[in-house]
Amino acid sequence: MATHTVNTGSGGEGDLELPADVVDSLLASPARRRMLRQLRNAGEPMPVDDLAAAVAASTTDGEGADAVEDDRPADRQRARAEIYQHHLPRLMETGVVAFDSRLGTVEFVGGPGLTARLDEEP
Repeated sequence: MATHTVNTGSGGEGDLELPADVVDSLLASPARRRMLRQLRNAGEPMPVDDLAAAVAASTTDGEGADAVEDDRPADRQRARAEIYQHHLPRLMETGVVAFDSRLGTVEFVGGPGLTARLDEEP
């Protein structure tokens, strides 16, 4: 099946608590932190292409999704490749996101501990 989900074990999505060292590792990457913020703020599955555009824009000027129109195609392509090759595998492995490969969407399903840490300064 093309859809990839992670079983959190008990009540379903969003109740997974990760050890502090795992959360630290996930949030150590500024790009991954921006990506997780975008997904959390979306509150629903987000197409990877839209996520890449938002991450590229936030990298360029720090303004996030408000500046999506100003980023360059090369920046979006680079962000998309990093999402697929580096960030998505790690986030799926830890159960922080759900990825639907048929639709090309990703959704934040992290627990409250990770959610609380997302807005802290690195």
